[in-house]
Amino acid sequence: MRSDNHKQSLKDIFPDDDSLFAYFAGVFESNGSIRIQELGGITLVYGGSEYYLTFIKNTLKTGSISIAQSPQFLIFGNDASEFLKKIYPFLLVKKDLAKSAYEYQIHINRWKGSKINTKEQNYRLKARKNIYSYEYNDEMDLEHIDNWIYPYFIGFFESSARIKINNKQNDYWINIRLKTKFEEILLLFQQIFDMGYTYPTRGSYFRWELNDSDAYNLLSNITPHLLKNRMLSETAIKIHEFIETADKPLNEKDIEYIENLKETTKKIDSNKVSSITILLCEELMNKIDQFISDSEGLSRSSIVKESILYYLDESEIPKSSSICEDKIKDRQINLFLDNDVVDKINKISNNRSELIRKLIELYLNHKQRKDKIHKANEKNSNQDTNPLQLLKDLRKK
Repeated sequence: MRSDNHKQSLKDIFPDDDSLFAYFAGVFESNGSIRIQELGGITLVYGGSEYYLTFIKNTLKTGSISIAQSPQFLIFGNDASEFLKKIYPFLLVKKDLAKSAYEYQIHINRWKGSKINTKEQNYRLKARKNIYSYEYNDEMDLEHIDNWIYPYFIGFFESSARIKINNKQNDYWINIRLKTKFEEILLLFQQIFDMGYTYPTRGSYFRWELNDSDAYNLLSNITPHLLKNRMLSETAIKIHEFIETADKPLNEKDIEYIENLKETTKKIDSNKVSSITILLCEELMNKIDQFISDSEGLSRSSIVKESILYYLDESEIPKSSSICEDKIKDRQINLFLDNDVVDKINKISNNRSELIRKLIELYLNHKQRKDKIHKANEKNSNQDTNPLQLLKDLRKK
């Protein structure tokens, strides 16, 4: 299957359009995001492994895959607008956001070739701000839910589920967690499958958790329709079935067999990344943009990621940002991080955004000091070797 993934598409799993775009709606509401180019059109972003994103690209026959930082699938402009229209009927919480984005793209198209005046420039900046700071409605319209909710769930599951094999005193069981800020969606899943429980977690997030037989029953039901998590799911099912049929207590050979399978799940899961959203104040966002404008090949998300990786292993990190303290944090940056990095961040601080804001501030200050030193050394070096300056000095003598 992996060898010819450049030919296959998700239509092998979801042959009809309703199921296919319901799946993509679930992926979008789980980890998809919308970017607005400066005074330009929209870009839709999906994250995941390059292998998985290749299937998405093959299916849609549009967009591109970027692997500069973490792998991302990008759809631009009119293609993004058309795609949002196709998934719109199947969205539960991001309906208004999708509508605002594709209507914004239509507006941009009307101005194509025309000179952008001050009024239009202000409109675009305001529309861009509104889309980035969009607040989701807590209530979902469940009237229109139909058979497509199943492929929607598969898409959501593929993007945010974490499958693990837990162990306590040689007692092994499957553990599944779905994490999102949309509690209503998790409660809907819990009601549909009639299993697991939902509870609040760090920040403003919620988690739907299933263990042991509940987790096994869910995976047994959905595995044939999984793509990204299929190998991981199949391995978890295999472990559960082995434990159920093995004599108790487990002997050393049984434990060794299970541990070897657990190592397999870790290797499968090691390529997974998480999509996270960081909230910033306007002042810190402007500082990032100023740094980007003075550099080449950088983006907001790349600056945030570099900041995290540069300082995360420091023994003592101030937990709060002096720049954003007591300021409105209505700017957001979406990025993709390896799961182990996200776990490390969560262990350091209960307030992930606050910690990362501080890391960004430290990193930008460090880079600015380094650039000043470099420019000063460069200036001194040029003064030593500039022939025109040497000529002037000789004439003075």
